[in-house]
Amino acid sequence: MAPGPDFFISYANDANDPRWAEWIAETLTDAGYECRLQAWDFAPGTNLVLAMNEYVRDAKRLIMVLSPAYIGDRPMVNAEWSAKFIEDADGKGRLLIPVRVRSCEVRGLLGPRVYVDLVGKTETEARRDLLDAVQPGRRRPASAPFPGIT
Repeated sequence: MAPGPDFFISYANDANDPRWAEWIAETLTDAGYECRLQAWDFAPGTNLVLAMNEYVRDAKRLIMVLSPAYIGDRPMVNAEWSAKFIEDADGKGRLLIPVRVRSCEVRGLLGPRVYVDLVGKTETEARRDLLDAVQPGRRRPASAPFPGIT
């Protein structure tokens, strides 16, 4: 069996969320990662539920595009992230990477998860923060940032 993609990108089909999902996928693909998402991979005639199951099951990690729509009461979205959640309930494996793209309050089981916050960021800042977030290990800077006058 071939290894699965690096990321499955889970998002709500609401407002700008699909466009954010595609931007995230393009950014990660350009950086050498393999991504799957509904907009790119579910062609007409595809069995949505079976494809979703395959991609969530086989992806190494799942990116959650956090927005009011995503954290609302959407059964398919909830099924996607909760399937990966049980593989990494304590978050130590970093299998769920929440990426907040619109202002929303994250509560419940997702509340304690640290998320990447792209709200209000420039494209350059958002790209940097997203790519930093998916890197393994600690995010210690190359040099100590001096907090005094620059």
